[in-house]
Amino acid sequence: MEQINQIIQQLGIRTIIIIAVSVVLLVVLLLIQRSMRLKNYKKRIIELEKQKNAIKSLPIQYKLGRAANICKNVSDLNAQYEDLVKEFDAINDFQATELATLYNELDEQLYYGKMSKAKKKFKKLEGYINDYKQRSTTLLEQIEKITEVENVHRVRIIEVKDEYRQLQESYNLVANQIGEFVPNVALSLNKIDSDFIRVEDYMNTQKYEEAGTFVEEISKQIKLLSEQIKVLPDYVTVVKQYIPKKISIFKATVENTDLDLELLGVNKRLASCEQSLNEVILLIKGLDLVEVAERLEKIIADVEQLTKDVKIELDSYDQFKNVYKSYSAIMSDLNQKYDKALKDYTSFSNDYIFENQDITLLENHKSFETLLDQAATLEDTITRHSAGYTQIIEEMNKIQEDAQIHFEYVSAFDEKMLDLKRSEERCISELENINIVLLEIKSEIKNRHLPMINESYKDYISDSYAKAAEINDFRALKPVDLTKLTEMTNDVRDVIYKLYDNVHNLCVTAQMVEEAVVFGNRYRSSFLEVNTELTKTEILFRNGEYTKALTTVVDIIEKIKPGSYEQLIMKGEKSA
Repeated sequence: MEQINQIIQQLGIRTIIIIAVSVVLLVVLLLIQRSMRLKNYKKRIIELEKQKNAIKSLPIQYKLGRAANICKNVSDLNAQYEDLVKEFDAINDFQATELATLYNELDEQLYYGKMSKAKKKFKKLEGYINDYKQRSTTLLEQIEKITEVENVHRVRIIEVKDEYRQLQESYNLVANQIGEFVPNVALSLNKIDSDFIRVEDYMNTQKYEEAGTFVEEISKQIKLLSEQIKVLPDYVTVVKQYIPKKISIFKATVENTDLDLELLGVNKRLASCEQSLNEVILLIKGLDLVEVAERLEKIIADVEQLTKDVKIELDSYDQFKNVYKSYSAIMSDLNQKYDKALKDYTSFSNDYIFENQDITLLENHKSFETLLDQAATLEDTITRHSAGYTQIIEEMNKIQEDAQIHFEYVSAFDEKMLDLKRSEERCISELENINIVLLEIKSEIKNRHLPMINESYKDYISDSYAKAAEINDFRALKPVDLTKLTEMTNDVRDVIYKLYDNVHNLCVTAQMVEEAVVFGNRYRSSFLEVNTELTKTEILFRNGEYTKALTTVVDIIEKIKPGSYEQLIMKGEKSA
């Protein structure tokens, strides 16, 4: 006590009070700090409990039960399911033992306000909860991979049902057009309704594989039916209206015609088209549309071709009337021309020799007879109506084309005969000209009184008359060889014309000599040389040397009076 008093005295009352207050405050602070830590620990443990409860509330057990139902129908998943069950049991055991024990121990400790090693225990508990959470989440994800099978199928079923809804909308738009004609569409839609019910049964019994396979089959049916509904209105229109209308128009076209329908095969071809149309209608009603488009195109093409063939034949019939008229006229005209040509040939063969004339009338007529045989065959075809008018027109045109060359043959023969006549007429004309020329020669010789010419050309003239007579005698012999006759006439003509030229030139020369002598006589008395040359000229003239006499007299005249020769020449040319 004394010691305490001594201390108090030494420190002082105030100091002691301050120390006491400080100690009290420190104690209070420590108590407050401990209270706050305890409160935080309790709050933290509550949060951890929430986390643990949240993990426990994961639908692992529910989904594991669903997975169990799924795995019953999927044998490949059984082993995986067993592993999941083992992991689930292990997680539950971990949560029920280690995690729960540590949690309860820490919770009880805090309940009694004990915080010894609480921090270390909290860290360990958080590690347990994190591990618990990770393992549970992983397990749930693995389970959901199995249960996702159902979701995938559900989503696919929804997609297919949406396809089906669109299909129904498409059908409703065209139901009035195709519903009664193709009742199988409505039946197919009813079947799809039943198939969806069957799919739901598979899903409810967790037969997802069967459900998935069957849904895809339904999808194929829907797609096929959608494609069919797109084309069915056109197909129905074609088979109910378009093609029947074409056939009806065609029947009306051929109903009142004079065409041989059997010859064209109209009835058989039309029956084939109608049969094909009925077959296609059955295919459409049965929704067997694979070959429908191709077969419809063929039917339409066949009907159009049939219509085209008949139209061509009708047009050909009208054309036939005009062509046949022209054809008959041409063949008749050609036949008449050949008849006349043959008569002319017979007649001319009596008068002329044809060996060197290149006349082929008889050979050409044989070819024409072959053409007549073709015409007779064609005429029989026309009479019996055993061919179409188009074919008949083609054959008539062919015969007419072949006939054109025969017109040329006959024309060439007529021209050849005309040439023969002209050749004979030319020969006759030449003979007449020859006689005229001979008379002119005789007349000119006689008129000029030139004895030397008379004696020199008398034999030539007599011989020319003999040759002309020989030609007349040759022409009188039938048949006449016109080639030889022409040669004989040309030979005599050349001789006579040459004789005429010689005589005429001599007469002109003699005349020029006489005129030159008369001109020179003007200077005869004045120039001795002129007298001498003129005397020489006269002697030459009497001896028949007219050219030499002309040269002599012209030389002396030109010598006495230049230019006189030119005047004499001009006068002589005019005379010639």
